Amino acid sequence: MTAHGSGLDSVFLGLRVSLHLLVLGLVVLVVAMAGQAGMPAAGVIICLSAVLLGTYATGTLVAYNLPSRSLPGWALAWTAALSLEWVVLTVFSPEAIYLLFPLFFIYLHLLPGWTGPAAIALATGIAIVAFGVHRGFSVGGVIGPVIGAVVAVVIGLAYRSLTREARERDLLIAELQDTRTQLAAAERAAGVLDERGRLAREIHDTVSQSLSSIVLLLHAAERSADSSAAVRMRVGQARDAATQALGETRSFIDELSPPALRQTTLVEALRRLAAETDAASGV
Repeated sequence: MTAHGSGLDSVFLGLRVSLHLLVLGLVVLVVAMAGQAGMPAAGVIICLSAVLLGTYATGTLVAYNLPSRSLPGWALAWTAALSLEWVVLTVFSPEAIYLLFPLFFIYLHLLPGWTGPAAIALATGIAIVAFGVHRGFSVGGVIGPVIGAVVAVVIGLAYRSLTREARERDLLIAELQDTRTQLAAAERAAGVLDERGRLAREIHDTVSQSLSSIVLLLHAAERSADSSAAVRMRVGQARDAATQALGETRSFIDELSPPALRQTTLVEALRRLAAETDAASGV
């Protein structure tokens, strides 16, 4: 039986533990009542009970470590082995008939489609015949296994529905977590773009404007008639440095601008955005 990563884990765990305890208790009952059969039948009953309990325990442990793709074949073989051992045990012990009840849940949980109910119907018929052979045929010997089968089917179907809902809930939670991760990534990207835009505006409004003003003033000073040659040379050097710094600042602003505007104009970027919106939504 598979586990579910949801809040229903405790429910599924309780159901599995209850089934294991039920099988163990019924096997203990069969062994305890084996003395009434006398020897050598009592020895046979004890040996068969040990084999059945070992098969059940081994299969339960293997199920938790087996790859999911191998579960169908394993489930069929394990169920067939348990059923055969149970049938042989009912030949010697009438108390073994009670093991039919946990077998019902195994059939419903492991056998696919209609094979589960069909196995329950077949096992119910075997139980009725075995009870009649040991205790005599009676109305109670027929109604008892039938009522047990009906109750097991109802409980099994409820468990299957609960399992399906838990699986759907797990898928929904996984999708919500993926969506939340995508939204967080989108928010981080939007934050980065906003910060880049803010830096570009700040640099453009402060450093870039100041450098432009310096270049203009140096041009004016260089053209002044009363400036000496040495002054004009120094002014030209300052102008060249300011021009270089202005070019680097504008390059930095271009790198901070949105990718869609780096190699194109605003009008072309808007046209491309409108075309993408039209293709995506038809608006």
